Amino acid sequence: MEFLSAQNLAFLTVLGLITGLVSGLVGIGGGIIMIPAFTILFGIDNPQFIKGITFTCMIFTSASSAAGHYRSGNMFPGVVKRIVPTALAGVLAGYAMGRAIPPWSFEVLFGLFLLYVIAVNVRSLLARGEGICALEDEISKTRATLLGIPMGLVVGVLGVGGGAVLTPCQQVFLRMGLKNSIANSTVAMIPAVLVGFALSTGSAAVYGDFSPHPWWSAAAVSGVMVPWLIGGAYAGARLTAVIPVKAITAVFCVVLAATAGQMIYMGACDALTAAG
Repeated sequence: MEFLSAQNLAFLTVLGLITGLVSGLVGIGGGIIMIPAFTILFGIDNPQFIKGITFTCMIFTSASSAAGHYRSGNMFPGVVKRIVPTALAGVLAGYAMGRAIPPWSFEVLFGLFLLYVIAVNVRSLLARGEGICALEDEISKTRATLLGIPMGLVVGVLGVGGGAVLTPCQQVFLRMGLKNSIANSTVAMIPAVLVGFALSTGSAAVYGDFSPHPWWSAAAVSGVMVPWLIGGAYAGARLTAVIPVKAITAVFCVVLAATAGQMIYMGACDALTAAG
């Protein structure tokens, strides 16, 4: 496969390590890093092929990060159990939406929401401490259940892990601390990404979505990155147990800002293309 040239293998190694570190540190699947990287650096213009790669990679980043977060004791198991079922439903609905409706409106709204969340987190950076955070038995079970829906939709429509939306949603709507929100997002991401991977690979095998690449090509590319993704993600997750909350918040805001800019730009370009 010509995509796996010697130069590209080196790029994939570096990309895997960077993506893994950021994924473990801020509780995302890595799609918001890999998608623009494959588009800009590798010049891939088939979004379905890119999503196939990111879904495959995110299985390993999520699992590795989750192991580190579980050992840190930051995860709320009861919250995760309520998020996962609705997240899976959201993935199925989001995947169907991604094929049926123009994605630009959802991309723009998602980007604007992230800008709001950035403002909330910047305010927390200026405050003393982390603020008042709810304990697990104080969290609304209904709200926790409903939060799986936007996460699943993001996974299905955009091909990202969903942590970039679930983590701030837990902060805003459940009054949860950042470290707990990141840990919950990373663990809840695993089943959602598995469903996304199954849908993506199945569609490629049946409908040729990865054309001109064969249906197994996304897994081949991902295989190069996986060892670096696993090591970086686990290291990043472990760092959340020792790095001050405000430092994590600052990194998180930077990642969200990049994500918001990417989503709004993509949405604007898609809207112009559709109109013209």
